[in-house]
Amino acid sequence: FFELINRFTFYTIMKIREAKISDSKNIWLWRIDKETVMFSQSKRIIKWEEHQKWFKNNFKSKKRIIYIADKNIKNKSLGCVSFELKNNKKAEVSIFLNPKYKGKNLSFKILSSAIKEFQKNFKVYLTARILSDNTKSIKIFERCNFGLLKKTKKILFYVNKQVFIDEIEKVRSRNNINWMNLLRLSYKLNPNEADKIVKHIDNDDRT
Repeated sequence: FFELINRFTFYTIMKIREAKISDSKNIWLWRIDKETVMFSQSKRIIKWEEHQKWFKNNFKSKKRIIYIADKNIKNKSLGCVSFELKNNKKAEVSIFLNPKYKGKNLSFKILSSAIKEFQKNFKVYLTARILSDNTKSIKIFERCNFGLLKKTKKILFYVNKQVFIDEIEKVRSRNNINWMNLLRLSYKLNPNEADKIVKHIDNDDRT
């Protein structure tokens, strides 16, 4: 019971904001956390100087948008979600938690909230690369409607094209809501086949 109360309290007092230069050190500390490094693709500890250069360059280029999840009451930062814009159609997503708040079932709420905030300004589909043994991240991204696109021996490639489905739904009648829900499920279970369906829908709408 008390665990449920604590979780509810975390959710209701959490806010999402864009990262500032002053967040750089916190993000670096989260990136070099032992568990985070273990599930990173490079599996190396990033030096402070390297991180600082990376962080400042991202602010200048605007190619990466980083959101911070804050705990309002004590102004504590819970973690961050990074969106690296690859082009005008897609962005790659990654998430880093403050080690102090790991194991509190916050990752899904932080990730889903950051995605909603990001998609207010960027109408692109999302991708993610996850190590095949990182079962926690896999479950979280799948809960956020990411579907497995392809895989190698060590890395799983996920995709979420929710924004395209939403745009299709806007131009179709209310009677098609259930069909759009089926399309969302298709993207989650089989993104490649779902892409074919979307192309057919788009062609039909243009004719």
